[in-house]
Amino acid sequence: MMMMMVAEVVEILDVLVKMVAAVAVSTNMVRMVTLHVNALVVVVDRGFNHSYVFIFYGVIFFGIYL
Repeated sequence: MMMMMVAEVVEILDVLVKMVAAVAVSTNMVRMVTLHVNALVVVVDRGFNHSYVFIFYGVIFFGIYL
């Protein structure tokens, strides 16, 4: 009886942890995207310097793969 309860609790905790992780990842993605859109606007604003755009896309892809 006790073992079954423990197993249930562990399972619930596991689901909760996964949900929290998913939320953290999605909010982080949103934050990254907003950050990058802002940076892109600034770059375009400054007369579209290619090196900036380049560094900056590298950062985006790096962030996504991380």
